[in-house]
Amino acid sequence: MALEVHIKRLDYCDEAVKDPEQDLPVDIHQPPPFVHKILQLSGVLFYYEDFSEGSGSAPSPVPKEEAEPSACREEEASSSPLLQIGSCSGYTEMRIKLKQNEAFPGPKLELDGKAGSLHLLLAPKQIFYLLDLLTSLNLSEPSTLKEQLSKNRPLDSEDLKLIEQDLSQQLHSGFGAPASRLEGMETCAGLENG
Repeated sequence: MALEVHIKRLDYCDEAVKDPEQDLPVDIHQPPPFVHKILQLSGVLFYYEDFSEGSGSAPSPVPKEEAEPSACREEEASSSPLLQIGSCSGYTEMRIKLKQNEAFPGPKLELDGKAGSLHLLLAPKQIFYLLDLLTSLNLSEPSTLKEQLSKNRPLDSEDLKLIEQDLSQQLHSGFGAPASRLEGMETCAGLENG
């Protein structure tokens, strides 16, 4: 099965250009750590194509150049035409935040979107195939994601107080801290803000 998205119009701009009141300093030697882009979409249509009507499997992975000419003609004749299964009307916008400097914490790419009305007309078989397609696009493993969320969390006020107390104690008692105090701070050392 295949899912195609047809877009009639796509407007692309920087978020800084959209808000003229915001005056951003321009430094050609130091690019900004994050770039914000906006995509505005209109005329979004969703199409569905089922490659095999009876077997439920994908088309053969053999390239068309290597396949026999008669087999190519049979495949083209048996493939179903695109079937419109949905549309998105109203205001549709996608915001993209791209990290340009690896020194900053956070993901390399963030997507945020708004859509007007999403109209879908699906058969039960199409729902099953679309769910299967969407679950295969999920690239993160749940166990890995849980580990990352438990290790990387924003610093709260208690964490900052502990760090401040430890630094103050180190300054007043010299440059070294007792070994027992450092063992308790081991969990705070790996925290990441963001």
